[in-house]
Amino acid sequence: MSGFAYSGVSTGDGGDGGNGNGAIAMASRFIPTAEGLKDSVLGAFAKAQPWGEFANTKQFNIPQPSEVPDRLKENIPHYAFNYVIIFLVLSVFVVLTKPLSLVSVALVVLGYYRLFVMAGEDAVKVGPLELDTNVKKGALLSVGGVLLFWMTGAITGIMSLIGTVGLLGGVHALARKPASEPDFE
Repeated sequence: MSGFAYSGVSTGDGGDGGNGNGAIAMASRFIPTAEGLKDSVLGAFAKAQPWGEFANTKQFNIPQPSEVPDRLKENIPHYAFNYVIIFLVLSVFVVLTKPLSLVSVALVVLGYYRLFVMAGEDAVKVGPLELDTNVKKGALLSVGGVLLFWMTGAITGIMSLIGTVGLLGGVHALARKPASEPDFE
């Protein structure tokens, strides 16, 4: 999505600050800001195809094997934002049905807010560690978030969410006649 605003450190020396953390520096550039997330979500709602067109059952049929690649190639980009909205709605449902997931997501959001919004470019001291760059802050938040999600069982919810949306999106993209295909019925 093009609405993301990224935070990160640009050191001008290959992105690793001279400390050998090139991969971490590169990954920290992809940590979206709150404004970027808001713009992306609102952009997805604005760019989605009408739901009446998306769910029009008269346009569904079983494709011939030769039609499968063309349908996938045309329908996935055409309805991508509808699939994103379904993902967002189901992710809210997953978080609400798993209370510990809600707590872990809240803690990760609070950690993000504390490390990146409140502290800005200032160093943050966490116990004996002094986190003086966005790379270190991003690494701490990523590792802590994955561990927290794993301990609370949120990982299973996330994986089932990805599988469900992938399956529903794939079936829809296969069965829906492309929008560019003329309707002679």
